[in-house]
Amino acid sequence: MKKTTYEVLGRVSSGEPIRSVGSVEAPNDSFATRYAEMFYDEEDWDLLFVVERENMLKVKGRTGHEYSDTGRVEEAAVAAVAGDGR
Repeated sequence: MKKTTYEVLGRVSSGEPIRSVGSVEAPNDSFATRYAEMFYDEEDWDLLFVVERENMLKVKGRTGHEYSDTGRVEEAAVAAVAGDGR
């Protein structure tokens, strides 16, 4: 079964900016929303979104570097959300 990478975006309180909180891999949108709820449940989210990574449009940045460094970014975002200071 082919899995798709989804970026997870959310905010805790109304009026705060929506931020990236990590990513999930899922076979479809329905599973992606459930995985996001399960994996990122440490906060009482006001809003939580998932978006297929392939549907994200780059506005600025070097050509060819769309996702070559996302592992480090995602790991840092997950650590920040989890509060473990990775």
